[in-house]
Amino acid sequence: MTQLEAARNGVITPEMVRVAERENVTPSFVRDEVARGRLVIPANIRHLAGSKGGAPSAEWMRRREEEISNLNSGISNLKSEIS
Repeated sequence: MTQLEAARNGVITPEMVRVAERENVTPSFVRDEVARGRLVIPANIRHLAGSKGGAPSAEWMRRREEEISNLNSGISNLKSEIS
């Protein structure tokens, strides 16, 4: 079951609890945001394995989120913003 499927079925996963603790919000808030499609939790086997196949690395996830934010902030299809 994916994070989205779990959220839409009202299930709070351990990953949702981890995100809630890190962001200082309730797990139900995280579940609701995932269900609405406004929050994505990278929880595939590569993300959960950590950098060397060990425990999940919160530091790696934090850096990865910053890279994604930086990438997304530079994307635009409006001609007025490109020139």
